[in-house]
Amino acid sequence: MNMKEQAQSYKQNEIKNIAELGKVSVDIEVKEEVANKGKEDEFSFKYCEVNDIKYRIPNGVFKQLKALLAEKASLKSFKVLKSGEGMSTSYMVVPLE
Repeated sequence: MNMKEQAQSYKQNEIKNIAELGKVSVDIEVKEEVANKGKEDEFSFKYCEVNDIKYRIPNGVFKQLKALLAEKASLKSFKVLKSGEGMSTSYMVVPLE
């Protein structure tokens, strides 16, 4: 591949937030990744992939989804609302259907 082809096919490795998705299936595959591997600030996070784009899933989303599924095991999809920024970010899982 030459420089031009490489530049045209380049995709910036960015991770979005699950709140940016309008609808999420409860059956979507969840993966885990380690960022800054081998460095002092190494951390892991969970994400799902939609159309080759990674969407980070905060732990609070799993906690709320677990509670929703305990009440309604037949839940098929949900969306996530995000408010605040930085350390004061909060998420709310909203059942759909």
